[in-house]
Parts: sequence; structure tokens; C-alpha cells
Amino acid sequence: DDIISTFSLLKEPVQNTSESNNVARLLLFLAGCQLDAQQIYEARRSLIRCMRCCGDYNSTAQLAIQELLCSYDEDIFTENNCEDSLKICRKVVEFAIDRGCLNWTDKYQRPGYMCAELQPHGKPHYSNDERPEWCNLLEKEENWKRIRDEFYRLAKGGSSTNHWPAVGSGDHRGGAGQHDHKVVDGQWKEVVLFGSGARPDLAPFTSNLIRRYAPEATSLANQGGGEVIFSVLGPNTRIRTHCGSTNLRLTAHLGLSIPSCATDRTEKNQCAIRVADKWHSWEEGKILVFDDSFEHEVRNLTSQHRAVLLLRFWHPRLKSSARATALDNVVDAKKIDTLRRYNPPLPSDCFKNVEERGLEQSKCSVCWNSGYSSLRLICIDDPAFICSCGHPI
Repeated sequence: DDIISTFSLLKEPVQNTSESNNVARLLLFLAGCQLDAQQIYEARRSLIRCMRCCGDYNSTAQLAIQELLCSYDEDIFTENNCEDSLKICRKVVEFAIDRGCLNWTDKYQRPGYMCAELQPHGKPHYSNDERPEWCNLLEKEENWKRIRDEFYRLAKGGSSTNHWPAVGSGDHRGGAGQHDHKVVDGQWKEVVLFGSGARPDLAPFTSNLIRRYAPEATSLANQGGGEVIFSVLGPNTRIRTHCGSTNLRLTAHLGLSIPSCATDRTEKNQCAIRVADKWHSWEEGKILVFDDSFEHEVRNLTSQHRAVLLLRFWHPRLKSSARATALDNVVDAKKIDTLRRYNPPLPSDCFKNVEERGLEQSKCSVCWNSGYSSLRLICIDDPAFICSCGHPI
């Protein structure tokens, strides 16, 4: 409540000046240091002060909003005041929407990277009429039952941890998805068919069918933006509320083994997924399509396992010619955020070119080096920088 009350300060931001923007950037860097030191409350106060200094809610304010959201997401993952933290996250997003920040338009949708081009088409759940045609092909009885048969063969004969590693364990994916375990309360296991750590040979019929019918899924996985997996939730397991990293993709679940109570209205939401503010249940042989950049959570509070074939695929509204660039933009944004997080800012009015070089947004015209490691401070009293090759910046 105390943090929410401080939002009243933001109704009257300070006058937007070069000096106030420099202070805002320093406060953002300070907040990052405080978060790393687990000084969560102090970091949140610094982020609020940062947002107030920005005035016009520029890129610094937007980064502060995202950092603030991440701090409350951590509470959700660790179940400290989970419901309160969820309410605050939605409040922060509504605040950002009111000020036109981050291309957000829905309090339930807060990915780390939002493609503005797709935002007008964003929706949490897709009906049968709106989903790709290949969903209907996978649902054909001769297809989905053979997929289920392959899953059962793996489930019965693949007790080895090499076959069924825990989601988020990271080893089988070469480190990819290593933070996913933070959202799991219980047992969540997978077999990766496409994506990092893929073993398509474990389910040849399913893999060939997906290659043939769903190239949007295999293409995304091959470019590092998604995966196709057999996903199994153990009994009494929850995946806590979270948002996916980007809106460039959608997710499809083909029901393979679903607890009988999942469709029983007397035991509502015992085995179900919430996307935004609506709950959905699975059916064997049927596909559920949703946008995981919206807030979602999963629960299996039954005594049985729940299994689906999970496919991430390119958002249908994203042109194929724009896919590679869009994915590169996500990677670049994460890289710049990391560089900015661990390197103190320079006064923007004096050292804009130097900071751009440090953030790898420009290169030396002589040696083509970039990054903070290429910078050399040659004068302290009247600060001046050169490249490591000696060329002026």
C-alpha cells in the first residue's frame, strides 16, 4: 500500500530538464544495484523517484516501470504476498497505459519485449475459427491418437532423466529456459522435440507431422524463439502466474492425457489454465491456442498427470519477412538492458556518443570495436574518451 500511495507523487512530475533526466538515469542504475543486493524496498523507492524525475515518461521511465514490475514478479514466484503483488503489477501496467508507455494496452499483458506492430491484434485466447489451419489437421483422429501413442510409449519407457528432465533444469537445453523452474510449485517435466536440446528422434511420427503441418512452429524453434515439447504436469502441481517474454509468438496445447475432472463443472478449475481473467480447460484430442505474453497460470490439483503437446509458433499477424528482424530486436534489447544495468550512466548531454559506443550501438570507424571494454578515459578534470585503438570518439 505504501508503494502504491507513492504513485500520487507521479501525478506532478518534476520539470523535464537535462539535469532531471541525468538524475533519473542515475536513480535507475542505483535501483539495479539495490535489487542485486536484495534491497527490494529501497530499490522500489528509487524506481518511483526515477519515474518522477523523467517527467515525459521517456525510455528511462519505461525501463524503471519494467524493473518495478520485475521486483513484484519475484514476490509472485516466491509466494510472498502473491495476490497483493499481482494487484500492484496490474496497477503499474495501468499507470503505464495511461501515459502511453511501452506500447501496452491491457493490464494483463506485460511481456519484457512488446512488438508494437502486433499490439492492435493482441488477444489472450483464440477461438477455433481464429487459429491456424494446421490445428485442425493435428486434431484429426488418425493424427492426434498416434501422437498420444508416441507420448505414452515415451512415458512408460522413458523414466530416464535424459528423457524426462524437469522444466527449467537447463542441462538438457544447454542453459536455455534455466529460469523456468522459478514459476513451478510441484513437478513439471518435458521432452523437447524442437528447440534447444531437441530430440525429434524420440517421437518420429509427431516430429514429422509437425514439420509437415506446422512450419511456423519449427521455424520459430530453429531460430531460438520457442520450442515444441511434450509437457507433463504432475499431480498437485501449479505453475505460478507469469507473462511470456514477448508477443511475437502464440502457444498451442494439444490435449493428450487430461484428468477426468478437467471437464467436470462440479470440480471447476481443478485442472485448468487461466489466461488474463478467464479459465480454460483442456480436452483430449483438442487444441487450445493462447498468447502467453498475457498473464497466465496453470494448475493440476488432481491425483493424475496432465499431458499436452505444446507448440510455440510465430504470431500469424507477423509477416514472414519481418520475423528474423523482430527476433533480433528482442535479443538486442535484452543485450542493451544488461549492458545498461551493469555500467553506470554518463551525462547524456555531454557523452551521448560515448554511451552509444559502450552500449554497442555504434562502432569505431577505424578498428570497428564497440562496447565498454573499448573505451579509454584520457582526462579526469575535463573528461574525454578515446577508443582502445587511440581514435577519438
